[in-house]
Amino acid sequence: MADSAQSLAGPRIRAWLVAMVFAALAPIAAWTVWQTYAEVHALHERASGELQRAATDFSLSVNRELSSSLDALTVLSQSEIFQQGRIAAMGRLLHGRPRRDWDSIFLLDPQGAAVLDTAQRPGPPEMLRELHAAAIRRLTPVVSGAGKVPGIAIAMPIMQGDHARYVLGVRVSDSVWPRLAANASLPEGGQARLFDAQGHLISQSGELATDRIRTGWETVPVSGWRVRIAVPAAPIEAQQRHLIVHALSTSGAALLAGLVLAALLGRVITRRLSR
Repeated sequence: MADSAQSLAGPRIRAWLVAMVFAALAPIAAWTVWQTYAEVHALHERASGELQRAATDFSLSVNRELSSSLDALTVLSQSEIFQQGRIAAMGRLLHGRPRRDWDSIFLLDPQGAAVLDTAQRPGPPEMLRELHAAAIRRLTPVVSGAGKVPGIAIAMPIMQGDHARYVLGVRVSDSVWPRLAANASLPEGGQARLFDAQGHLISQSGELATDRIRTGWETVPVSGWRVRIAVPAAPIEAQQRHLIVHALSTSGAALLAGLVLAALLGRVITRRLSR
């Protein structure tokens, strides 16, 4: 009977020791896993924050460019020349480029016909029809997209009483938008893209070698355009995997070592009890 009791005591002692070790190490392992989750989440938040800050900065730079042109166009629209109908004098005044970032200036009558256009090769009148209609309908400044009208145009109505007498507009130089995209402050390996309100691509900086990306978006207030900052997802995911693997390997190794030591200690105790 004594031998039988001792033979049963050995497994029980080992099981008890294993349970004690597991009970001691399990909270540590759980804490390690929680800390790893927090670090992975913080890494995701930092990456998202960097993307969003870059998108906000790029959006503000585009908005400043458009607002600057709108302010200059507003000053120009308040000239008495328009109220006096001296359009020929305006044509002489606007010969060339009043601003370095303007390509040309145009003036449309209430029906959309071109009264003045300083472009070297003005496009067909219908190209400005949608922009003209929007300015007349809203009676506020409007910004074109990258669709039907070549380049980006800004237009505003010149009011006489309660109706629009003309629509004054400018074509912005095509070099402006690539320059803003190229000068955008980006995370490492990042790309900046600028889209119009209809989702047409206006400009971008560089190319991404993968479609697996993380992105940050922001809206340009004055135009409703959208900017996107993107970075490859692989480096961020690799950092997250490294954190997870390190935590699992550390906690797993601690648990395994504890269980092995408990089993060995149980055998030692069992042997001493059997003597």
